[in-house]
Parts: sequence; structure tokens; C-alpha cells
Amino acid sequence: MKLSYNSGLYGLFLRFSPVFVLVFACESTWRLERENLFTTGQIINIADTNAQVRGEIIDQNLQKPVLSYGHCWSIEPKPDLSDSFRVAELEYSPRTFIITLEQLQPETLYFVRAFVQENGGVRFGEEVQFTTQAERLPFDLQIQSVFNISRNMASAEATVQVNDPSTNQVNIDTYGFVWSTSSLQELGTAGADSTIKVPTGTLRNFTCDLQGLQTDTEYFIRPFLKWRGNTSEISLSYGNEIRFTTSN
Repeated sequence: MKLSYNSGLYGLFLRFSPVFVLVFACESTWRLERENLFTTGQIINIADTNAQVRGEIIDQNLQKPVLSYGHCWSIEPKPDLSDSFRVAELEYSPRTFIITLEQLQPETLYFVRAFVQENGGVRFGEEVQFTTQAERLPFDLQIQSVFNISRNMASAEATVQVNDPSTNQVNIDTYGFVWSTSSLQELGTAGADSTIKVPTGTLRNFTCDLQGLQTDTEYFIRPFLKWRGNTSEISLSYGNEIRFTTSN
């Protein structure tokens, strides 16, 4: 609600013979003005690179029309129209509106606010936040086992399963394993060893030998793929990690 103040000045002539007297009276009025009420709402259908927000215009003052409304979002608190935003379709009754937030980053915290644009400017709703899911790959890459473990050698096996091959295109450039005495080491980093192979056909499972291991030492190992999807860009993805210990 908004309280506005109006004032008026009124004049009245009174005759007191032989003099005319002009008397001024002031009248003040207070008018209660209803604001357009809205809420940012609930985050739904959260994925790795998109999500949806269900907002609501709870009450609308037809004397103060809504010009546009929607949601804005950012990785920083208090997003506004200088950040990413999307406008909903206008209607003329209390309504629920759903906005799709796109081109998000996986595993990232976002802040969202609804906005309403009126003749007097833009107002924002309460802030809500959510975190996107981990990157959704078009395949499952899993290490199955480490076997034939000796003092200085071992072998590892992994499987690759493409999810919905009719729609997901996965062209594998190279594959293999990366291992180290530290967890979650990446390909090419200091302290990490790897074995890299080039596929000669359709890759469903693969086995690699791990050489140059230290005696009686715990190792962490995970498989990797360098692959291309529907574009020419090469992506590097890792599977799950397990640990094993060489013989003494």
C-alpha cells in the first residue's frame, strides 16, 4: 500500500459592511493507493545449464498498470535488469508466470529476483537462490576394477555407455586412465601418470596397463575420454575414481 497526500486551497468571500473580507480555508485529503503485489516464487526443473522459475502477480492495481514483468538472475546477489533477464507475456488478471533461465553454468550458485516495470520505474521481488546440477554428459564412463596388481604394475578396466545413441553423438578422440597418490588428479598435472590410447572402432569397454608403480603404495585412479559432440570442440571428461594398493 502507498499513502499519498493531496491538498487544496479554497477561497470564500464574506461581506461585513462596508468591508469585504476574503477568508481562505485549506482542505487536505489522504488517499490510500494499492501497490501491484508480486512474488519471485519457486525454482523448479533445475538442470545443469538451465532452470525454471514460477513467479506470481498476486494482485494488480488497474489504475497503476504493469508494463512488463519477469525474472532477472546473476551469480551475484541482488540481480537487476543490467544482468540476465527475461520478460513474461502480459495478461490482465492475477497470474502465475514461468520463466526459463538458460545458458547457466553447471554446479554454480545463482540468485534470482522477479521484477515489475510500472510507469514509476522498476520494482523487484524477494531474492531466491539455487545451484545448478553437475554437467550432464551424453555418456556414462565408469571404472570397473583394477586387477593383476603386483609391486610395480596393475591393469584397469572401464566401460563407456552412450545415453540415447539416436540423439547423442559421441566421437571419441582418445581414452585412458590417470592415476596418482593424490585424489582427483587431472590429465597432465604434476604428480599424475596416465596412459592414453586412440580408439580403432566403437568403444564400449577398455583395459589399460599401469606401469612404473611404487611398491606398497596407495593409488587413486579414474578413466577419462577426450571426445567431440555435435560440434568440433574437444571436451575432456572423467569417470568415477577408485583406489588400490600395490603389493609389498
